[in-house]
Formats: sequence, structure tokens, C-alpha cells
Amino acid sequence: MLSQSDLFFKYFSFNKATMPYRMAMLNKNEVYFARRSSFNDPFDSRVRPVFEGSQEEWKTWYAGVLVRRRPDLSKQERLRLVEDMIRNERFKSVPDWVGRDYPDRAGIFCMSRCHDHLLMWAHYAESHTGLCLAFDANNEFFGRAQPIEYAKPYPHVSYLHASQDVLTTAMLLTKADVWAYEEEWRIIDHKNGPGLYTFPADSLKAVILGCRMPTQSKHLVQQWCNVRKPRPRIFQEQIADRQFALDFKEVTTAGSH
Repeated sequence: MLSQSDLFFKYFSFNKATMPYRMAMLNKNEVYFARRSSFNDPFDSRVRPVFEGSQEEWKTWYAGVLVRRRPDLSKQERLRLVEDMIRNERFKSVPDWVGRDYPDRAGIFCMSRCHDHLLMWAHYAESHTGLCLAFDANNEFFGRAQPIEYAKPYPHVSYLHASQDVLTTAMLLTKADVWAYEEEWRIIDHKNGPGLYTFPADSLKAVILGCRMPTQSKHLVQQWCNVRKPRPRIFQEQIADRQFALDFKEVTTAGSH
């Protein structure tokens, strides 16, 4: 049906409340980058690094921060700011900022590498009444997605000694291994944060209709797809015969289901 190696999949509900957002998605190429607070897993994006360190280690860390963020400062000015931070113990507020403000400012768009998982359809497509979109992974917008790392033990990462990439992976790209079946990838935008983003029109390759999606909703989605340029392929999810699996049949004519 579809080559999963080149695609990301995003499951959606489709009901009276979410219909306007789905229409904007298919008509205006708009998707929403969420805050971590909206995720269903209370551990998701809430991994906290270890903040233990001596005063000398904190001095070294803050001096490095100033070099990166304030290259205009002289060595003497940096030293004065570092000593002031230690004297006033402002470094003690860093754990709260990192645990709360840093991840809350990120806009996150979650996707999967699989389109045929029973639990994914049940959980994220509202018991198969919703739909699933297939996006091309090979473009600037979706190509920046990063894979989730699934771990059994809780990550142990030192904030003072880890690189920014390691910290981001631990805090925003690590989940408990019970979620490994989702094969999740994420786009994380720290600069623009949560909100609406516009994806390239030609990156939408296919739309998959849930097997329990009402006929009227199917027709509506197909109408939106039919006026898109380029038009995505449309598939109908079906229950496989005599096995716990899903089949997918391509819809070739407008209004058919």
C-alpha cells in the first residue's frame, strides 16, 4: 500500500468539535504543534536531569553559557557575572527553569512510522472513527523530525556536563519502553513554540479513513482531498479476514467508500 520508510503518519479524531481543525489541515495545510502538558502520558517530556555540582562546576557551566550567549562581554565582565551568580546563589533557580520553562516553550508535533497498529487507531483516531495522514519524510519541514528513544530505566543525565543535544533527547525525546510500539518521531520547535504551522502542500501523500468513520464524514474528507493540489491518495481502513490485523483499500473515485 504505502512505503513506510519514506513516510510519517499522524492519527486524528474526526468529530463535530475537531472538524474545523481537520478542514484547516486539509484545506490550508495547517497542523498544530502542542505543548507537553497536552500529552496523555504524565511522564512524557518531564524527565528531569541531575543538577548536582560544586560551586566550581557551576562557575564553569555559567561561564560557558555566557561565552555562547553573550560573546560581546569581555573576560572580566564574564568573570564578574559568574561570581555574582555564585554569591547570590542564583544557580539554585536553574532546576525550576529547566524543568518548567524550557520544555513548556517548545512546540511539539508527534508522528509515527506505522499506519496499521490496532492500538494507535483505537487511541488516537477515536476508536477507528477518525483518520490518519501520511506525510513525506523527505523535505525540510518533516525532515527535521527526530526519533523517540524508548528506555526501561529512568535517564540519568547531568545538566552541568551533558551537551544540549543529550539534554534535549533526555527531556523531550525519551519515553518509557511500554510506548515503543508507537514508533514515534517528533518535530520540536523551541524558537516559535506551540501553535499553528504550515506544512508544504505536496508533502501530504495519503489520507486513510478509519473503518468506523461515518459515511458522511468520509464523503466530506474526500471532497476536501479532491480539491487539493496535488491530490493525496485516499485509502479505506478495513478489518482483515480471520486475523487481528488491518487491510487498506485505495479509494479511486470521489464519494466512494
